[in-house]
Amino acid sequence: MLSHKKKSHTPRVLHVQQLEKRELFAADSGLWGALPGGTGESLPGLYSSTPSSKVPAPFWRKTDGVPSAAPAWYQNIGPVTREVFYDPSLTPAQNGAALKGLLTTLPAGSRVVIHAGTYSVDSYFVITAQGTASQPVVIEGAPGEKVSITRKDSLQNVINVDNSQYLLIRNLDVYGGDTGLKLQTASNFMLYDSKIHHGMGVGVAANSKNTSQLYFVDNEISYTGGHGEGFYLGSNDGVFKTNNSHVVGNYLHHLASDTAAQGDGIEIKDGSYANVVKYNFVDGTKYPGITVYRTGRGVADRNVIEENVVINSIDAGIQVTADAVVRNNLVIGKSTAFVSKPFTTNPVNLVVSNNTFLGGATTIKLTNWLTTDLAFANNAIHSPTGQFYSSSRTGQAVATGNINVSNLATSFTNLKLDGTGLNARPITGSVVIGRASSNYLPSGDLNGDTRITEMDTGAVDFAGDSTTVTGTLSTKSTVRNATPAPTLESKSTSSKENSTGAIQGSPLLRSSSPGASLAAQRFSVAAMVKAPNPKLIQSSQTTTSSSLSNDRSALQHERLLDQVVSELQSFA
Repeated sequence: MLSHKKKSHTPRVLHVQQLEKRELFAADSGLWGALPGGTGESLPGLYSSTPSSKVPAPFWRKTDGVPSAAPAWYQNIGPVTREVFYDPSLTPAQNGAALKGLLTTLPAGSRVVIHAGTYSVDSYFVITAQGTASQPVVIEGAPGEKVSITRKDSLQNVINVDNSQYLLIRNLDVYGGDTGLKLQTASNFMLYDSKIHHGMGVGVAANSKNTSQLYFVDNEISYTGGHGEGFYLGSNDGVFKTNNSHVVGNYLHHLASDTAAQGDGIEIKDGSYANVVKYNFVDGTKYPGITVYRTGRGVADRNVIEENVVINSIDAGIQVTADAVVRNNLVIGKSTAFVSKPFTTNPVNLVVSNNTFLGGATTIKLTNWLTTDLAFANNAIHSPTGQFYSSSRTGQAVATGNINVSNLATSFTNLKLDGTGLNARPITGSVVIGRASSNYLPSGDLNGDTRITEMDTGAVDFAGDSTTVTGTLSTKSTVRNATPAPTLESKSTSSKENSTGAIQGSPLLRSSSPGASLAAQRFSVAAMVKAPNPKLIQSSQTTTSSSLSNDRSALQHERLLDQVVSELQSFA
């Protein structure tokens, strides 16, 4: 029979990494880690790792061994309380039945480590876990081992979670069944570093009960069926809502490959609010890669969609109705990159800023953008056919700082419409440099770098805080291969925003700044950098001075950098 045993252990303290003068607790890589500790204070909300790559690819913002983001209670993972070993003398179904019996009810502080094997379930499988913030429950595959949980038919979901809180599931391979993972009554739940694939329905669903504080981090979801959403959060009719949850760092691909499927990548339904969709890489959807409807609430509860990459979407790359901030995304649609249109309400309370949008036909479609709380700003837009916009009834919405890019090769390092090149950093002389409106400019960019050149349109800054400048800033007199994007029917500035995208006088949104901690309850502005890296400053100045000292535009650029450095140092 399947065996399990309690494990004695020697306490071990986790390694601690420094991040923005706060302590980031690294993930426990062993089976017998003690209660994570350290000398610093506990982190509120979420903490984030620093990006490992400057060119987007699946998991490009992930650091090995550390979640891209995690709730504060993640640091309180306790020691292993039970190990489960696969019994080769039993069938997969018998091993699955035994595992199901062990995981049905788990008290606070339980940590179950499952060893390699294929555990097949053939009846309703529900996990109930009553963890606490100080004693979360953990179910995990053993490090370095493939632990598969599967169901051979679509009569039920593979895994259900109900009446659970403070539960972490990680390092599992889930496939088959209807929905891969179905959350019902749940809060403070985290799915991390797992794979869900080849199901006959949705990948992850939280649509039949109200849910909150969900964390889906660094997972891979693929080959769904039926409606085929990767993440389906909130119910279709808006009765059940998901709030204050985070979809961060996931890789979604080949969704809804069935010809009758819909296959949104990440779908947040009507009424769900205060959710963050960040660092995700979505490749190949039939419906939009990211779909968000209204929240029906105020500025503080807007959904935030930032620093994602969406490519190869047959439908729109991103579709948003209302009550959201969409910024610093790279979106490439086979036809359309971004759509905003009515769904139970007209678009309202929506800011779309500093994205790089590429579409095979009409890149941007806006409908019923009527009010001054709508802003489309600082976006770089490419269409090979010249069909940059299709807009109707745009009323008093704000349009500023947008640039239509005719030639990708003379504007970006390596950006291609077919998704084979995803380096959206502007090159010297790019049409997007220095063209943005400061009223809507985030402090960071797609790669998590501080915007040093500050006024660049699109998702990636020309220089960034970790890139040595080797070229010169373009000025309006030297701009080529671009035309200013047309304004909407009425251009109002009565609802100006600050650099974080928050309407003045309203609660501020969390800024898109490098390494900024995600807020669990509400979004807050990240602190301005007070101590610029002297080595970086010296490197940038030296490189610019030595290589381009005789170039008038280079001197202009150097003076601009000096001014920025001076301003940063004034905050030290």
